[in-house]
Amino acid sequence: MNKIRFENIHIQKGRIDLDYEDTLDQKGNLYFELNVPVSPRNDLIALALSTLCGQKYDAIHIGLSISQETKGAIESFCRAEVSVEGISDASASKANRNNVTLNFSGGFDSLAALALMPRETQLVSMDFGGPFQREMPFIERFDTAICRTNIIDTDFRRNSWMFMGIGSILLRDYLQTDFNTFGSILGASVISDSRRAASNTSPAPFKEAGMENAPYVMTLTEAATAKVAMQANPDMIRASLNSLANPKEEKRYRKQLLVQAVAKRHGLDIEIDAVPTPSSHRFKWGENFQADFITLYLMKHLDQDTQLTVGEIPESVHKLVESSSFDFYERYNPNFITHFPKELRAGLLQRLNDFDLLPYTENDWVEFSRVREMLKIYYNIV
Repeated sequence: MNKIRFENIHIQKGRIDLDYEDTLDQKGNLYFELNVPVSPRNDLIALALSTLCGQKYDAIHIGLSISQETKGAIESFCRAEVSVEGISDASASKANRNNVTLNFSGGFDSLAALALMPRETQLVSMDFGGPFQREMPFIERFDTAICRTNIIDTDFRRNSWMFMGIGSILLRDYLQTDFNTFGSILGASVISDSRRAASNTSPAPFKEAGMENAPYVMTLTEAATAKVAMQANPDMIRASLNSLANPKEEKRYRKQLLVQAVAKRHGLDIEIDAVPTPSSHRFKWGENFQADFITLYLMKHLDQDTQLTVGEIPESVHKLVESSSFDFYERYNPNFITHFPKELRAGLLQRLNDFDLLPYTENDWVEFSRVREMLKIYYNIV
């Protein structure tokens, strides 16, 4: 039976410190430092800690008094027995303000989401330090609330992706957030289970905190978000690109190719710091879903002799590229609009139109289906 205890939780304005120990030989301390002088209520701290657990543990102890509603939500989300210091009164009810918060990383998807969101959108960013420190100089150009933490030094990051939103949970009351969004796009995880993604179920810790999911860019591919980011903030693309990854990483070169392809198609003058062409392919076809998916677009719109990050591409893939327009890469998938929050839907559709992003045509659906069927040969797609 895997157990974990979060204890000695010290809460000050702008900082939370605590100790943790589990039965899997993990122990240490965690901190969350906010760049605003607020003390999150216990329920929000408990929900933030639940994102570190995922469904790894059978029993979780949180050294705080929290509401019965929050305790039950954590038990349901983590599928674990939860013990606490005590039961307190229920949290304040959710007000209907339609305030929107973006989990902002400074990448193209975040820039695109920000361009499509209401003008008064608030930003929250995570500062994980270490290798991710390169992101912060660009992020700090924006008016964003920042949560600094040492999570990246632990194994908690492997339990659930939701730790990326801890800052938004802790600052939910301070920002009075009603709708929360990540820069999740129409990529590997969404295509792999598109029906589930299109249903737009709000992640449990965020829902219990009082926030509904508003996935502004889930309807778009990586090519479409690059197009929006480049049109909305052409002078920021160089710095954003440099913050994405180290110069020798596959992601950095792949994003560079994407900028070049979109700029070529739309006559955009975008200045970037080009990294050298790698001497070999980073992946073989069929090894990385995200790289394969965007490689189809790059093959279509870049010169044939362009060095890609994916090699050993089957002849069947070349034939698919030759016979397709791949216009859907720069259009929006209306399936992901259906369950988008109705209070915000009209605004999103207007902004998509402002950037000349159209819904899929009949031919787009045919080509999208062909791509999914081809990728099914290599990946688990339902």
